[in-house]
Amino acid sequence: MKRRITTKALYIDRKGVITISSTIVPSTPDKALIHKVTPDGTNAPAVKNYINRRRPHVKYTGVKSGAGSSTEFANELAVPIRYVDARVKRAADSLLYDINEPGVSFDALVTVAGVVTNGDTWLVELEG
Repeated sequence: MKRRITTKALYIDRKGVITISSTIVPSTPDKALIHKVTPDGTNAPAVKNYINRRRPHVKYTGVKSGAGSSTEFANELAVPIRYVDARVKRAADSLLYDINEPGVSFDALVTVAGVVTNGDTWLVELEG
């Protein structure tokens, strides 16, 4: 029998009742998204934990290298994003510059554009 490989999310409500759902939606005041489990069929499933708090404010940083993934991060906020600010510190002069804010979606991989030179440090602030 072939098993179905389905991503599931774990939620907890105000009364402490935990539910599992295949529909992944942002947290609400009545139901909080705890984590998402993504099986691949052969290895241990990938687990993504979420940040659940009132008006969360998080900062993601990184240094650009030759790898394309060096300017990417996973949005871990369990609520929709209200504010995004992006900056880059150029390796050449160590000054901080504003760059275009990346498009940030719920439960998505975010790519920071505007970081062009290896060694540049980027900073993205998100508020939910």
